[in-house]
Amino acid sequence: MFCMYCGKEIPDYAEFCSYCGKKILTEIGAGQNAGGNNNVGFNPTGESVSQMAGNLFEKVDSKIKEKLNVQQDSFPNMHPFQKLGGFLAFLAYYRLFWAGVAAIDAIKLMIGSSQIDIPFLFIFALLALYGVACFCNAKFFVMIQKKDAGFLRFREKVLLIGWGAAVLVFLVIYAYMKSKLGLYVSYFISPDLFYYVMVGLAGIGYCALEILYYGKSVRVRTYFGSDEYLRRSIFMHNRVYPVPAVPDRT
Repeated sequence: MFCMYCGKEIPDYAEFCSYCGKKILTEIGAGQNAGGNNNVGFNPTGESVSQMAGNLFEKVDSKIKEKLNVQQDSFPNMHPFQKLGGFLAFLAYYRLFWAGVAAIDAIKLMIGSSQIDIPFLFIFALLALYGVACFCNAKFFVMIQKKDAGFLRFREKVLLIGWGAAVLVFLVIYAYMKSKLGLYVSYFISPDLFYYVMVGLAGIGYCALEILYYGKSVRVRTYFGSDEYLRRSIFMHNRVYPVPAVPDRT
């Protein structure tokens, strides 16, 4: 018979696949479980928590790819790095999470602005900011799912523009508050520039580590199946490219 998970041929009546290690549910075993064996418990497949979580993630990932029209890989025996997983999956879904947060904040702002007196220009600026944040985070997630080689350059552009805009907005607000409130500006914005410098450096450090991960990770290189994303990069195009865990599929 053949394993229902990896498709490899295995001996008849085998309880576990010798290739992928997953428990095999035979028709007899499945019938016994369905027959009302009270000692089976809530987990008749015998899978561990990590295996169950992995299977759940694969189902969710498969549904998302189906919705996004992403072509499923037809190779039966894929290396784990050729699938979205590990820290790369965390970063991708982390961006999707923040896209949702930005969308919710925009909705809350539209509802709340009708109940209090806030200048329209201020509301419009915040809505634009939430909209851009939602779009950029969602687009980055989709590019990861579709293995778009431009994902790293897009992320770098967003970071450069985002940090530049943040510094500009801070300077404008600080100058405006100081001109209007004078000495009382300390109640709204701390005059201690060292604090803001440290916060800014921490944020830049995180972004640098994220870009470095994309440029040096074997998992990312194997997942995309090409070094095209590195050659398009603003910061990583002249670096030594990582060697993929398996040869690229052409």
